[in-house]
Amino acid sequence: MKKITILISVLLLCMAFSWIFPATVRAGNDTQGKVLTDREDNLTLQVTYGYDNTVKYGRYTEVTGIIQNNGKKTFTGTFQCLIPKSKDNTLYKESIRVKTGESIKVSLVIPIIDDTGFLQVKLFNKNQKEVIEHKFQLIFGNYDKSVYAGVLTDKKEDLEYLNNLNLRPIYLNSDTLTDNFLGMDLLDVLIINNFDTSKLKKEQLEAIKEWVYQGGTLVLTAGKYDTAIMAAFGEEFGVSIGNSRKSDNISFQTEFSNLKTLKQYINDYQKAKKIFYQDLSEKNQKTLTNSNITNINTNTGKLYGSYITKEWSEEEINALKTEVINKEVSDIALENGISLVRENQKELMLCAKEGNGKVELVAFDIALEKDHKSIAVSLIKQIADNISEGKKNQLNNEYYGWYLSDGMMNNIASKEAKKVPATYKYVIIIGIYLLASGPVTYLCLKRKKKQGYGLLSVTVLSVLFTMIMILTGMDTRITKPYAEYLRIKDYTQTGMDRVDLSFTMPSNYDYTLNLTKRFPLVEMSDANPFTKDITTAHSYINYGNSNKTIAYNSSGVTLQVTDNTAFSPVYFQGNFKTEKQEGNFSGSLSHTGSSVSGTIRNEFNFDITHAILLCDEHLIDIGEIKSGQVITLNNTNDNYINSIDDLYNDKLIKELTALPEEGKDRNENARLNQLFITMIENNYSQGEFDNCIIGFQNNDTFSSTGDGDEFISQVASLMQTKGIEIVKIPVKVDNKLDNEEFVSSIDPYIQLDGSNMGTYYTSRYMSNDSVLLTYQFPAGDKIKNFTVLKDQNSKSNNKYVQNFNGTVYFLNVDTGKYEEVFTDNYDMKINAAKYLTENNSLTVRYRQDSAIQNYQVILPHISYWKEAN
Repeated sequence: MKKITILISVLLLCMAFSWIFPATVRAGNDTQGKVLTDREDNLTLQVTYGYDNTVKYGRYTEVTGIIQNNGKKTFTGTFQCLIPKSKDNTLYKESIRVKTGESIKVSLVIPIIDDTGFLQVKLFNKNQKEVIEHKFQLIFGNYDKSVYAGVLTDKKEDLEYLNNLNLRPIYLNSDTLTDNFLGMDLLDVLIINNFDTSKLKKEQLEAIKEWVYQGGTLVLTAGKYDTAIMAAFGEEFGVSIGNSRKSDNISFQTEFSNLKTLKQYINDYQKAKKIFYQDLSEKNQKTLTNSNITNINTNTGKLYGSYITKEWSEEEINALKTEVINKEVSDIALENGISLVRENQKELMLCAKEGNGKVELVAFDIALEKDHKSIAVSLIKQIADNISEGKKNQLNNEYYGWYLSDGMMNNIASKEAKKVPATYKYVIIIGIYLLASGPVTYLCLKRKKKQGYGLLSVTVLSVLFTMIMILTGMDTRITKPYAEYLRIKDYTQTGMDRVDLSFTMPSNYDYTLNLTKRFPLVEMSDANPFTKDITTAHSYINYGNSNKTIAYNSSGVTLQVTDNTAFSPVYFQGNFKTEKQEGNFSGSLSHTGSSVSGTIRNEFNFDITHAILLCDEHLIDIGEIKSGQVITLNNTNDNYINSIDDLYNDKLIKELTALPEEGKDRNENARLNQLFITMIENNYSQGEFDNCIIGFQNNDTFSSTGDGDEFISQVASLMQTKGIEIVKIPVKVDNKLDNEEFVSSIDPYIQLDGSNMGTYYTSRYMSNDSVLLTYQFPAGDKIKNFTVLKDQNSKSNNKYVQNFNGTVYFLNVDTGKYEEVFTDNYDMKINAAKYLTENNSLTVRYRQDSAIQNYQVILPHISYWKEAN
């Protein structure tokens, strides 16, 4: 009887507890967005993330929740997301209000910083009571080097062939395409074919354009929606599609992308794919072996996605043949476009650089039937090979299983740190105290035979030295939180205004900043993917160690820091657009092969200090240029960049910036010099090659109303805020001389998979005694001759590289033989007529005569002259 009474009591207690505290909706880990239900408020929540529920660490993802209220009253609460990392977690929140019988869509953009592999979503009511909670096991798309291609089309079945080799199509529509460019970050390419772009909202079109400027590649095709394509992108990207179309038979092959090349392309991809699977299997096995316990799902393979594409058999590859298909071909033009495929005297595919990204334009509808295999492979190859340099670098990094941030977090202004008390002072004071209160006091009292005053003496010394320690820290004592920031304002076509912000608190108390505008903010963190060391796995994911919160509401955003160690900064980042109307640089700069000459005038309403002019690979010391000031370039400090390695010369940047890395300001100046190196290197490694001025903006002479300025202003109104602003401003350079125009380098036109000037082991260098490269020039460039200038091939000061010492051969398109054009005949003009193909491409063989003694050889810089436009 007693046992029955106890059992009934326990059951009643459980029933009462469940009535008072209704169960939160919970489910096991999965990888799919599913409908979650809260019975008390009669809510449903459907969650999607990334594209096809796939993400990549090192990129942003958009988490979207659709909340349906089937209850009898309006629901007010919070939608919350957390992607836990190895450390330093951040909560993202959005306040919501859903009327009865209605649904809302809420989206949060979150950086995927490491690969712990989970997304936690929660829904809270207005009383901060959790009503829905679910954990999703993320699918990662890193490591396989696949090009992620968003596809907008009304006929998905016509483009099924795109799901082949290293292209992974993700089919979108006007409802699933985001209106936030960061939400598109997972995509490397966006293909628009047979789709009415007038269906897209203005915000979606703006997101596409911004995504291109930040590194995406947009592929547009001609067809029945030419008018809509032109209206959406014609003016912005210089896209032109003729009104008339002509039926034509095409093979979509070129002399450098023929049947043999396509077969090799397939074999190379499948070989790399097998190696990838083997490495992935070993990595997963080591991860499982080293994972002891915990809430990590042991089926680690899910973290790496499903890379299942049809594999080509040897018979299928051998059976591949040149095909001809009849297509309605339009006349196309693309501003500054280079020809990728030209056939029957018509341009079939063009490509042009836009900011950090690219635009590709195809002259026909790319819908294909399944039996047109060679044309399908050729289209895939052309799209994938010609994505932007930044995306190529990113894919290379992801393939090897690691992600490297740009390091800017370490360059946030640090002058305020000087106020933090230096520990060495207190160590010295304590050392003196111990010496004085110990042996010194003992010896003095013993000599005077006053040993009875020992305790009193120690007490007096303790009080005295305590006062000394307090006085020592008076001028450095921090009692209020403060903010520091690094701002990068890019006024070139990229148009980026980025603010990296750190908050430092003198205690571990919670701190909140309420900002009155919905600034687009994300976290910054130095957490790393554990796959950098595949022998070590995260054995536990802590969902409760968040120390930062970014909470949005209808009128603004709140930043909250909780349970954070005193004087340990936390970091946030804001991404905005530059205000183009603020000003520019005017003047008349000229460069036709010798030194850069002319004048520049600062039309901005702010001064610029430590300015450096980047002009056709020349770095020129400008110094300070005040608002309205005109500077004439005359006998300036001019350095030519042979390679990116030159930037790491001990003297170069310090001489240009006049910021010595000695003395009391050595650490601060070293940080500022590193900023210049990063900015200059990015100008080349991203394939920009912009002529521009880079320098520090003098905040004392500047006022503006851009979103970045308003963000900093609001933070400054709430706490002491100091920072530094570095600007990148385009300058116009006249390269014309008489009826010709000088182009300083052929490097931007190198056509080689994965290569660009900035990557260490690519086509600016040779590590073997011979290398063969192809250059594809803009279709509109009527090249007259090539030249190798002495001034642009000076001796490198870097000990790890050596200058080219050999022979350059050009392929004669008439004879099919290579002809020697350069050994040491600097400044001589080489007639271009017999070396350029109909497609305006050039093939060059470099042969090094002497042995490669250092790390690698820098290729010679070749320039050319063309007819002036």
